[in-house]
Amino acid sequence: MRLQDLPLASDDKKRSPTVTSALVERLRNDIIAADLAPGQRLKLNELGVRYGVGLVALREALSRLASNGLVTATDQKGFSVLGVSREDFLDLIETRVAIDSLALRASIEKVALNGRPGFRRAAIP
Repeated sequence: MRLQDLPLASDDKKRSPTVTSALVERLRNDIIAADLAPGQRLKLNELGVRYGVGLVALREALSRLASNGLVTATDQKGFSVLGVSREDFLDLIETRVAIDSLALRASIEKVALNGRPGFRRAAIP
C-alpha cells in the first residue's frame, strides 16, 4: 500500500495525521538504513515523488524528525539528514562495547550462580 492510498481526513483533501505518521516512520527507517545518507540534503520534490506524498505532509514529517534530531532544518536551505562525526561514531562503538561487556558478564554470573555443570568459575575476571 502506498501512502497516498491511505484515507483522507475530510472532503477538503487535508491529509490525515496517519499519513504524516506513516511518512515519519518510513523516513526514519530510511535514515537508519542509510538509504538517506548522513549529511544528504533532502529535496522536497524528489522525496514527494519517492514516497508518493504532498509537500505539506512531507514538511510536517521532516519537522517532526528535526525535533527528534534525525534531520536538521536550515533557514532558506531546507532539510538535511543529520551527519555523524567520526568522534560520535567512535563514542557510540565504545558505549556499545561497554554495554555488551556488562551484559556478557551478567550472563556468565547468572550461569555460575545456577551451578551449571562444566562451567568454570575462573572465566569471570
